Amino acid sequence: MVAIGEVAAFLRGPFGSSIKKSVCVPKGKSTYKVYEQGNVIQRDFERGEYYVTENKFKELEKFELLPGDIVVTCAGTLGKIAVVPKGIEKGIINSVLMRIRVDENKILKEYFVLLFSSPEIQNRIIDKSTGVAVKNMFATSELKKFLIPLPPLVVQEKIISEMKTKQVAIDHAKELIGNLERESILAKYLKR
Repeated sequence: MVAIGEVAAFLRGPFGSSIKKSVCVPKGKSTYKVYEQGNVIQRDFERGEYYVTENKFKELEKFELLPGDIVVTCAGTLGKIAVVPKGIEKGIINSVLMRIRVDENKILKEYFVLLFSSPEIQNRIIDKSTGVAVKNMFATSELKKFLIPLPPLVVQEKIISEMKTKQVAIDHAKELIGNLERESILAKYLKR
């Protein structure tokens, strides 16, 4: 077991007042996208309408989002995770996202995402979160202390492969159940 902070670097989005809607501008030639929670939850990095000027981007450049980065939601819907795809617009994360960059010599991105998405880690995130009406992620210094299993990269690859195989079977079973439910409903109405 290793502390998660030993294999990954975490960066919370800029302070909320740094990217108010009032500093956002319409998309244009020299504008930069502001990535939001919806991008992660829906795993759709094309959606979104908030942009900042080049000057604002330069001011907040350390929050730039790059293809391959891992992004996590930190408010409301906590702990949702996605890997940033290739071909995204140049941009920055907003205040309710956290960017994670893993040391790929120690941990594979897909393995990290599997671990972070696991019920054990998700429950720990929810238990440690703050806020009543809207839950907020606790300090990254606490998250960095979470212990995770870290097998050799070869074993991580095997785990990923096995999970993908199981996911295909799960998806197929869900499709079959959906088809059976539709057939059952149709049969019920056709008998009338």
